[in-house]
Amino acid sequence: MKKKDTFAKILFIILVLGSFILLTCSYATNKFGIVDQNWFATWQEDSEWCVWQRIYDDLKLGFKFNYGLLGEWSPNPGTYNINHAAYTGQSGLQGFVYGVFYRLFNGNISPVIYYWLTSGAFVLCMFIILWWLYNEFGIVSSIAAYGILFFNQWLTVAARNMYWVIFTLVLPLVVTLTLLVVEEKKGLINTKLLYVFSFVTIFMKAACGFEFISLAMINLELPLFYYAIKSKWSVSKFLKRFVGNGMAAMTAFFLAIILCVFQVKYYTNSSLMQALKIWGGHVTYRISGLADINNYSGIVRESLMASKIEVIIKYLNEGTPLIFGMRMSILLILCLLGMVCCLVSKDFCLKIETNRNKLLALCALLIISITGPLSWFVLASGHAYVHTHICYILWSLPFLVLGGALLFTVAFWIIQENLQKLKGLHNHLIDFQLSR
Repeated sequence: MKKKDTFAKILFIILVLGSFILLTCSYATNKFGIVDQNWFATWQEDSEWCVWQRIYDDLKLGFKFNYGLLGEWSPNPGTYNINHAAYTGQSGLQGFVYGVFYRLFNGNISPVIYYWLTSGAFVLCMFIILWWLYNEFGIVSSIAAYGILFFNQWLTVAARNMYWVIFTLVLPLVVTLTLLVVEEKKGLINTKLLYVFSFVTIFMKAACGFEFISLAMINLELPLFYYAIKSKWSVSKFLKRFVGNGMAAMTAFFLAIILCVFQVKYYTNSSLMQALKIWGGHVTYRISGLADINNYSGIVRESLMASKIEVIIKYLNEGTPLIFGMRMSILLILCLLGMVCCLVSKDFCLKIETNRNKLLALCALLIISITGPLSWFVLASGHAYVHTHICYILWSLPFLVLGGALLFTVAFWIIQENLQKLKGLHNHLIDFQLSR
């Protein structure tokens, strides 16, 4: 019996590692043709070139060159210019980290390695979520979530990108989730450590770019809602952790702004106020309400005049489908269907009744998680209106992943139990006929 258990564990580990490698390979190389190869090869290469210029700067000119800022955005990426300007909208942490790695190998490293590392970091974060789903709701939930990840077109093109480093958007969620899992198993948690990790992960995201920061901050708080409902925390316990996490996140956010402003100040050799104005210029034209539309023309002016509802509807009904040819409007209905199934009577599914509290906690998690992308579409509607070639990735970080897990889990439980009931009824009828 022990040999069978050992063999089963080894087989399970092999399957997990194999699944990890397959997903990372898909994200890093599009090996399985999930998306059009031209789209995959060219998606946001202009933004990524900012990072590559910083990597070359680090090797050729040292870290102090341009005070660590990324290279200038280029409409024609591919040719390094040692006299390029710097991008002043963020600190460029990803450029620094990649640059150090590049220098360690003296430039003798293939760009493909970077894509594997970046994709692998995202897959690792998502596998921690898959492992959590497996432990909370069973194998069907993790398989469903894996399917959403594997066949997701937008994640396939975005996961490897060295500018967007989308793993930084879910890392705050993963860290908070891991600490709360440890607390549930061991009965204790160091809240100061929770706040420290909250600070570090949000600072990492902000230092790699302020885009989508509201999503990262909401992701940071998501596990608190789940465990507050599941474990029936007191209101004071929840609020203490929610506010503590939020304060740590906001501190990290403002510190990242201060760091970037000082980088801009020294790079431009200007005053702090002028540097703040330069940095702010990257922000105001993205947020309607802050910008004077009279200063802009074309699509930027159009974006600032667009209503928030108009932007949200665009992301629900337009753009390249996220998965299996379905846009978000259809996927949202399917996720809502999964939530409704969590309310079915025990007469239809006893397993749902048994796991009702956890399922309701997951439903709450879904409701809160969808406010992540919505927050960006509302707060930065100008950016979202223009960047429809980017922002669709937000639906999957992690709303669609969790929604798919919920839908397939409850559907499987309902079908499984009712098939068993039908089989039992069938056997009963056969026995009745034989008895006659």
